[in-house]
Amino acid sequence: MDFGELIRGTRRISGGLADLRQDLMSVEANGHAADGAISATVSGDGRVVDLRIDESAMNSTDPRTLAEYILAAIDNARQSVSAQSTERISTMTEGIGSLLDRLRNGSNAPQVTPRLPRPDPRRGRQPEEPPRRRPRSGS
Repeated sequence: MDFGELIRGTRRISGGLADLRQDLMSVEANGHAADGAISATVSGDGRVVDLRIDESAMNSTDPRTLAEYILAAIDNARQSVSAQSTERISTMTEGIGSLLDRLRNGSNAPQVTPRLPRPDPRRGRQPEEPPRRRPRSGS
């Protein structure tokens, strides 16, 4: 992989991330509770955009149970939004992973040579080597 290809891939990913962000905001999902008598719609940014309560649920349920059903419908919708978002994000990250794999395994990837300090001619000796770090022992 050459440097130009890397730059083009990075630009595609950057554009894809902007599209993904817009796509995630447009996601909406429905959740239901009380055998469908209560439904909630949640947007990609987590807002409840619609709540419908069938009259039968209001007449036959005490307020505390009704509130629990409403919260359950909202929670179900949020879980669905999360699942949809995860699926869309994983599609995007597969593209990023592919680019990274190609970069790691590319046959014409640029070779990097470390730059070592040059001797100081005024001192007539090599610069001091930085102290080596000891490997951490696992606990």
